[in-house]
Amino acid sequence: MISAIPDEEYNKLSEAIDETVEDLMRYRGTAAAVVNSFIQDLPRNAEIAKEIVDSFDPEKYKEVVEFAKAANGGRSITD
Repeated sequence: MISAIPDEEYNKLSEAIDETVEDLMRYRGTAAAVVNSFIQDLPRNAEIAKEIVDSFDPEKYKEVVEFAKAANGGRSITD
């Protein structure tokens, strides 16, 4: 099938595809792409955040803080 395409037309198609790929690669680094990616990932990230909040155990957090204080020679870890 490709051999049936005249060389000039094939070269134009190849150049157009290369340019499209380059444009897509440039777009991925733009602010618009980053914002778009953030918006697309937001529902998934919100669900993960909800799971973290739902599984948060204040007692375990307190234990971790106490352990950190002990590892810090009994001094506060927030100084």
